[in-house]
Amino acid sequence: MLKIIKNNKTISILILITIIVFIIGLLLPSILDNNTKTEISNNLKEYISFIKQDKINTFNYLKDTLKSNSLLIIIIWLLGISVIGIPLILVLYLSKVLIIGLEITFLIKNIMSYNILFIIIYMIPKIVNLLLLALLVYYSISFSILLVRTLFINKQFNLTKVMIKYIRIFIIISILMLIVTLGEYFLESNLLKYLF
Repeated sequence: MLKIIKNNKTISILILITIIVFIIGLLLPSILDNNTKTEISNNLKEYISFIKQDKINTFNYLKDTLKSNSLLIIIIWLLGISVIGIPLILVLYLSKVLIIGLEITFLIKNIMSYNILFIIIYMIPKIVNLLLLALLVYYSISFSILLVRTLFINKQFNLTKVMIKYIRIFIIISILMLIVTLGEYFLESNLLKYLF
């Protein structure tokens, strides 16, 4: 595994950027103004309160999550087919990484003292989805680079074969993200409310 990472510049750069942005996400709350911190903390506490009181409409939450995840992976996949898609792919992906870092920090700050199990169960589906997204980002960037080489450097590739593989990857990642999102729905509608 380490050998693959070491020999593949795209994977190495993607991992490095992901780690840097994730750390920024973890540290960002320390430089946010107090009003923003309070607002984020209050939103988190309100969400936990809804879970406790069984008020959260988890089906609507499931629909929103599926919609946002589907839209994100479709956009990233389509940007991979374009020659200029790489910067936009990175912006979309890294903003997701930043949000996960922020969520972890605020979860730890607000509920670490009394429910670490909630943090773990809440974050596992989000991190798994992020890993699947990272895989799609890697293939999207690779496909975009391949297109650039074909169009501008005149390197010959079997684009049909590569495109079929790219479509398969999209389908597999979409199915896996759907499974993880449904698992997240099950956890939040049936399990998390019993942790308080």
